[in-house]
Amino acid sequence: MNDDPEQLDKHVEDLLQDRRPERTPLGDEDALRARQTAAMLRAAKPGAGLPSKEFLSGWKETERRYARHAKLLKCWAAMHF
Repeated sequence: MNDDPEQLDKHVEDLLQDRRPERTPLGDEDALRARQTAAMLRAAKPGAGLPSKEFLSGWKETERRYARHAKLLKCWAAMHF
C-alpha cells in the first residue's frame, strides 16, 4: 500500500470524530480500499445513521420560523380575501 500511513490515520480519525476527511490523492487501489473500509466501519457505528443534535436543533428553529410565517400569512389572507 503506497498511501502515507499518517494520511490514512488522519483520514480514519476524521471519520471517527464525525469530521469530513480532507480529500487527498490516493497512492493506489489498496489505499482506496483502506479508506473505503474506514468509511464502512464508521457507517457501522451505532447511531451513525441518525441526525446530529446540531442538525435537529437547527431543524426545530427552521420549523418554528415557518410556523410563524404561516400564521402571519393566514392572518394577512383573512384580512385581504
